[in-house]
Amino acid sequence: MWGDVSTFIINSFGDSIFHSSFSPNSEIASDPFFLPIADLERASNETMPEFVSIERSMRASRTGQQTVNTPGKYMTGNRTYYYTSLNNSDYSFAFVIPERDHVIRYLSEAVNRSGLGVSYFHHLTAYASKLLRKKLPYAYEALEGETLNQSNYYHSTFFLQSGCFCDLFRYLYVMSPEEATLDVHQFMNGREKDVGCWEGGRYMKHVRAEVLLTSRAGRIWRESFNASLPVIQVYMGTERGVVRIFPGQRLPRTYNAVKRHWYKKAVLFPNKTIISLPYLDAIGHGRVMSISQAVFQGNVTGDKSPLPVKAVLSMDLLYANLQARLLDVIASNKNARKKGCGTLYRCLEGDSLAVKHVCETR
Repeated sequence: MWGDVSTFIINSFGDSIFHSSFSPNSEIASDPFFLPIADLERASNETMPEFVSIERSMRASRTGQQTVNTPGKYMTGNRTYYYTSLNNSDYSFAFVIPERDHVIRYLSEAVNRSGLGVSYFHHLTAYASKLLRKKLPYAYEALEGETLNQSNYYHSTFFLQSGCFCDLFRYLYVMSPEEATLDVHQFMNGREKDVGCWEGGRYMKHVRAEVLLTSRAGRIWRESFNASLPVIQVYMGTERGVVRIFPGQRLPRTYNAVKRHWYKKAVLFPNKTIISLPYLDAIGHGRVMSISQAVFQGNVTGDKSPLPVKAVLSMDLLYANLQARLLDVIASNKNARKKGCGTLYRCLEGDSLAVKHVCETR
């Protein structure tokens, strides 16, 4: 999956059995309802007459491809439908590639790294080992070695999800944590050619480019971090599996940012700022709330269609601190009594500015 490529499966009646825009359901419905594929594929309720012939061919179990122009507000430009029937069944499968996604686009590594500094792997305690103090003597001092078992406010750290490694078994079970940290650190900060897994490399191609790019964000977070605010950490997860976090700290080995609710919600609603309900933090900070925002690929072509989401930026606020601050603000307000629980007020109905009804504070 990359960019805005999508897939779907229909039956011989044109009902959508699967569509990449569907949310997964944890329960099997006894009487499922299937949406017509034509309704899902029309761009922003605009007519798309070319899709009629595509649907007709798919319902007849044909194989082919067809390029259509989508004039809608959200899916402008040419999109090519590739479709075929599934053997010995009444179903047909298709995948759709927008013109701008015919070539998979990756980040390019920064040629000039002078302003990037050093990126440190999340396994901070490994930098205090004999192996790394011998191979990377500067790292122990830069990280204030005596505090490596705590959150590091001098540097951000990066974490690589399992999909970043070409040989995950070697990383997890053959190499020691110190050897793995040394190898990751030297590759991500070095100039070894990034050949990727298909040519015998140890890391997925372009992962290093994301590590280097996110290091700029880590520096900004460090310089602007204010300990008096209720924000306890700022982090970014990329679609390829790189996680950058400040203050620097160790993440669980099985951590997967793209499966966390803060990441999925931001991708699902890319044009909105997502504020989560309180939840237990995976790192161990306790009950937190996340504020997340999608990060888009830069637009260098002038194309007005939606840009692909390449990462999600998020920050965590300690729920207890935030709650206490809000209560202090309410208590200090001269109209505090009007804002207490059980107060009735007029509120809007959904996105409508005209329809109002009575709501109650809780």
